[in-house]
Amino acid sequence: EQKEAPKPSKASSSKTKKKTSSEKSSKASGESNSAPVKQITLDGARPEEVNAIKWKFGSVGAMIRRVGAGLPNAQDGSELRSGDKLLTINGSEVNCMSRLQIEATWMTAQSVRGRLELTFESAEEKEKCGEGEALPLTA
Repeated sequence: EQKEAPKPSKASSSKTKKKTSSEKSSKASGESNSAPVKQITLDGARPEEVNAIKWKFGSVGAMIRRVGAGLPNAQDGSELRSGDKLLTINGSEVNCMSRLQIEATWMTAQSVRGRLELTFESAEEKEKCGEGEALPLTA
């Protein structure tokens, strides 16, 4: 006679875990071993570096559309690829921001520091904005 496995209660059912801000920031800064992030520093005075990345914007923020010549490799030696998602600019989180917000952050960072320290999430590991979070309903 086979016994059925007990069904999980609603309290213990598996739901998508909501990420805390510290988990998000550790992912953006590369502290998590499982987070495939890429970091690169561009010299704002070198247009061939700054203009080497062609962008596309959407509901998840900014992603690389195309990488041109003149772009240095990421600090870990990996290459940036089409579809990699921009997470931070000089430490400021831009994940899931609008194009205008990202461009304003970019211009401010470039004018203040002269260089752009960019953090990307690998194209294979992108997550959707708001994943696991309850979003307010609008009428």
